Amino acid sequence: MKEEKKLNLPQSLLLLVLIIFSVAVCIRLKTGGPMIGLFASWIFIYLVCKIVRIPYDNVVAGAYDAIRMVVPTLCLLMAIGVMIGTWLQSGTIATIFGDKLSPLSDTTNLAPAVAGAKLGDHIRAMFWTTIPTYIITLIIFTVLGIQQTSGGYTAGDISNYITELNGEFHLGAVTLIPAILIIVLLLCKVNAISALGISSFAAGAVSFFVQHATLQSIIQTAYSGYTTTIEEGVLQSILNRGGMGSMLQYVAIISFAVGMGGMLEKLGVLEHILNAVVKRINSDGSMILVTLIVGYITSLISCSQPMSHVLTGRLMAPVFKERKVAPEILSRCLEDSGTMAGPMIPWHGYGVYMAGTLGVAWAAFFPYLFLLYLTPIFSIIYGFTGISIKHVSGEEVAE
Repeated sequence: MKEEKKLNLPQSLLLLVLIIFSVAVCIRLKTGGPMIGLFASWIFIYLVCKIVRIPYDNVVAGAYDAIRMVVPTLCLLMAIGVMIGTWLQSGTIATIFGDKLSPLSDTTNLAPAVAGAKLGDHIRAMFWTTIPTYIITLIIFTVLGIQQTSGGYTAGDISNYITELNGEFHLGAVTLIPAILIIVLLLCKVNAISALGISSFAAGAVSFFVQHATLQSIIQTAYSGYTTTIEEGVLQSILNRGGMGSMLQYVAIISFAVGMGGMLEKLGVLEHILNAVVKRINSDGSMILVTLIVGYITSLISCSQPMSHVLTGRLMAPVFKERKVAPEILSRCLEDSGTMAGPMIPWHGYGVYMAGTLGVAWAAFFPYLFLLYLTPIFSIIYGFTGISIKHVSGEEVAE
């Protein structure tokens, strides 16, 4: 069979520069995120294929194959959006959301999807780097808090928030039913999307019978999210969210980013970079160190968390397979670098968002990002010492 034509190194680098530039421009101009830049990357790839006479149909087939792998994640994200909206309307206090360990988080689902790991294995692997850093960070912030408040703290704002919430919702034990229900369902290993759906229905029932919401408003909230009547700005920023529609931008980002990664792999772009990277890897520790560095570099130049995960995951997955290191270790590295890098970069979407919503300059909060500094350090230590690094057999690698 005739070998498929691929891009050479200069062509690969030029294409990468075009893609990264388009994504960075969209984020820098605050046009709503990297979606249009990622969409443009498909156009760039099409034009390059036509110029160098590579059959585009074969290349785009790589995109569809890659997207097919993350379809369950896309469905899960939309189900999470529905659940968030209904939980907010029902008065349920959503205490289990987060970007590192929650099974309902977008990044926690994207990283294992890219790396080919199971969600449960990914979360268990992250315990090793996340829990110690959480504890250390908690201690540091406790000490800093005691030093800065000096006993002068007043509960006035908290009391005001509680009053406002009690005015908006009928709060009580019954409003915790949806949260308790999903924890029980997940512990019983019920399919994640089914568990989210059942919890959303329970939240809808609480909204109808306890909060006296209409059926129309419950369905509307499930799609568009919840809108509070509270005028307090802090509570508005917390409560005005959710709904299936709120997740559609993430679905678009992941679809175009993952598809782009599949096409770059077909074109041989990632292979060129991989060949340069592999030469410097001679141990599990150096492999993890390189993975983290690549994660930070892709975050720096793309300003996009999904793009960082996809590029880094696609690039490093063959190396992890060759060294027979479990895929959940790769997905953990994606989180320890790509997820954590955002707030550390002033032009990244996360850095801009935090500075804007908090009203604090990036330089002011950067020194206090202890969790973001410590997590990759633990990841590197584990890599070179072998702690928590799981290896798999040849049969498992083949699967």
